Amino acid sequence: MSTKSQHKFSVIIDGGNQSVTMDNNDLFQVRIFEDIYSYSKTAQVLCRDSRALHEMLPIIGNEKLTVSYSSLLDSGQSYIDKEFVFNIMKVNVQNTQDRNRHVIEIIGIDENYKKLHSYRFTRSFSDACFTYGDIAKHIIEQMAEIKIKEFENCPELLKYFHTGLKTPAECLKWLFGRCTSEVTMSPGYVMYSDTKDSGDDSMRFISLETLLQKGVDVVPPSDGVYTVRSHNEYNINDIKGYEINRPDKQNMRHLIGAYTLCWDINRKKYIKVDLTYNEALDKVTCLGSKTLFNTDAVDTFIDEYKPHININENNEEILKNLYYGDWILRYCMQQTVKVTLEGHASRFAGGMIEIKWPSADDDIQADHNMIGLYLIKSITHQFMPSGKPTYQQKMVLIKNGYHESDPNLIGAHKINNKFTQVSGGGGGLPQ
Repeated sequence: MSTKSQHKFSVIIDGGNQSVTMDNNDLFQVRIFEDIYSYSKTAQVLCRDSRALHEMLPIIGNEKLTVSYSSLLDSGQSYIDKEFVFNIMKVNVQNTQDRNRHVIEIIGIDENYKKLHSYRFTRSFSDACFTYGDIAKHIIEQMAEIKIKEFENCPELLKYFHTGLKTPAECLKWLFGRCTSEVTMSPGYVMYSDTKDSGDDSMRFISLETLLQKGVDVVPPSDGVYTVRSHNEYNINDIKGYEINRPDKQNMRHLIGAYTLCWDINRKKYIKVDLTYNEALDKVTCLGSKTLFNTDAVDTFIDEYKPHININENNEEILKNLYYGDWILRYCMQQTVKVTLEGHASRFAGGMIEIKWPSADDDIQADHNMIGLYLIKSITHQFMPSGKPTYQQKMVLIKNGYHESDPNLIGAHKINNKFTQVSGGGGGLPQ
């Protein structure tokens, strides 16, 4: 995509008795943050308080923040419009950026946060037998009154469950930590509200494995293929800056193996279940043919590490789900890439993109370790009226495997390794 893009955005503050549309001359910065590891979207607005807004808006819980943004490519297409409403949680006042006027920082969070963290939802399910997923779905839809966009149930059954004094979020964390997805048969659930659809706060409750198994879930604009330092300044998919966070040895010790210990009250005995790196790899798809760690890591004695202890379970498979579900979430965070590029309203967390990664060697066309697919973990949408470009996005990408690398690395059991072949000679990448 080589055409120049255009962007629009607006901010509306609604205090109940009055509504104020913020002038771009007063706005310093607007941010929206979304993450597949987070239940809720958040927003931050930093602006000049030219209308004494902080004096008119005592925070009583009913104030709303509406952020609208649009993107257009000069190719005969129409604007892609997005609009999301946030509950205002906090207003900070400062004067560091403009001595003549107060500067206010407004923090907002979507409606799901309030519903998921309320203690007023309690009910017992002890009168019947449901799957963990059935109980979770009832809590989400009937108690918290949250719409579900995508939901993966599980085969595991639970005879007794009581919400007690736990919030819906605490109940969901407990339930989903113990089950496997009926779609992928893998633990490791993520629960998030994305920005793929405008004005939509409905949530996805799916396994991370589902996202990793996708091909390029084409994240427009263009074909979902991104380049680093393209020769075309108008390439909307050109990555302007990046930071690679490689795996480190301290994180590795939590992944190479462990054991879980539990007291079974029925059999009056301790249950010990060994948990291994190789078995964990059976449950996760790698974005590359090689995993992140080598055989030396697997040979370490697992008994040297602190066990995972649980006193409320008597099922060996549930104990494995507890460990391996957390393992998958941790493993996928061992190598991340932070990128900055010109924003576009069609991008969203949970999608997948492909990056043609250049080699540091001018005689080599591409870095064959890093080319291929990346899962979008999070996006920060940043709007600055005085910035160039006015709309930037900062994305955190998951790359949990290598395309080609050291033969000593353990091969991936399940692979999602699609990539576009780079043609041509010489250093750098084609436009």
